[in-house]
Amino acid sequence: MKIFDTLTNNIQFQTLSKSNIDIAYRELGQGPYTLLFIHGLGNSLIGWENNIQKLAASFRCIAVDLPGNGLSSKDDYPYSIPFFANCLLDFIATKNLSNIVLVGHSMGGQIAMWMSHLQPKAISKLILIAPAGLEKFSALEKTMMQGSMSLLDFGMTDKSKLKKALLASFYHLDETAKDMIAMMVKTVELHTGKHYSKMIEKCIHSMLQDTPHHFLNEINQDTLLLFGDMDAMIPNKIFHPYTTTSLAQQSITNFKHGHLSIINKGGHFVHWEKANEVSQAIIDFLSK
Repeated sequence: MKIFDTLTNNIQFQTLSKSNIDIAYRELGQGPYTLLFIHGLGNSLIGWENNIQKLAASFRCIAVDLPGNGLSSKDDYPYSIPFFANCLLDFIATKNLSNIVLVGHSMGGQIAMWMSHLQPKAISKLILIAPAGLEKFSALEKTMMQGSMSLLDFGMTDKSKLKKALLASFYHLDETAKDMIAMMVKTVELHTGKHYSKMIEKCIHSMLQDTPHHFLNEINQDTLLLFGDMDAMIPNKIFHPYTTTSLAQQSITNFKHGHLSIINKGGHFVHWEKANEVSQAIIDFLSK
């Protein structure tokens, strides 16, 4: 079965009530919880397909394209973690969703934490998969990271940048992962001019500046923190040469009701390459 036809098929659109932004989303299944899947930097809802196929048997699953990504509206928006968080809170309100479980990957995890901070009563539980924002960087490290990203990518096309990042996100790259990466790279063609590069630059700046450290201990929701032990992206191996597991173990202590799951031989895109294990961990967490 081809799962990548979701780029053009089975996609719905919701216009946000506060901003008139059109959010593309895919919805499947029903159940006691509504799982809202939030993708990472420069990605799209395509990356959740493996998980939705299993989780939709027990839950209502909604995967979205963030503004500026995939098939959602693209414009000169003030792209940032709080901007995305407010857009998705508007999405929840506009669609009158309830019993929300946020499932965020990488930047999507950072967005999920901000959503719980901005409107805690709107969110039931959090599932953070290899989330950005937990790792701490000094002011100098932040400056060096933003500068080095520009230098390393000099002369590369937007497609090449995304493909490079996605390839580095896998510990084991199978054929389905290659197909998924090809589809995500193709979505870059939906951008006009320098929109994609500007969006990515704004997002990276916000990921480094709008961290959740000051409110982590205020998050009251049950939270599942999930990492692949072979994540090559988190922590940053140049500035913080310690293991992903050690970062995860330290980070979970900041949550009032935190639960930690480490997936063996999983990379940054652990929810794809270890889809069955991650999906089962989600089912177990929501069954408690």
